[in-house]
Amino acid sequence: MTQYTVKYDLTEKEEAALRELLPNYQQYIAKDGSRPFEKYTLTDVFQSLMYIGSRHTIWRHIKEEQFRQNLIDIDQLIDDKYLTIAERNAHTDEGSEDTWKKEQ
Repeated sequence: MTQYTVKYDLTEKEEAALRELLPNYQQYIAKDGSRPFEKYTLTDVFQSLMYIGSRHTIWRHIKEEQFRQNLIDIDQLIDDKYLTIAERNAHTDEGSEDTWKKEQ
């Protein structure tokens, strides 16, 4: 797995919203009675939310760019069955990372 870093400049409104969330993270009590986020900082809350959000949106952004670059057509943009070009060419339902590795 490759890890990338993204720089994001928060607006004042976004930062204020994160500040409002921070105490809720810090006060969270797990089923076992522990407080796993007690020492969370504003940065930790931001990182958590960005990680969750990125997992939900990265393929949408990739596919939109593939479409914009004329690498896929509108039907392929809408279809989530094949996410990579290698998958579409191989017509396989295997995971995109595994299929990509097999193609190399």
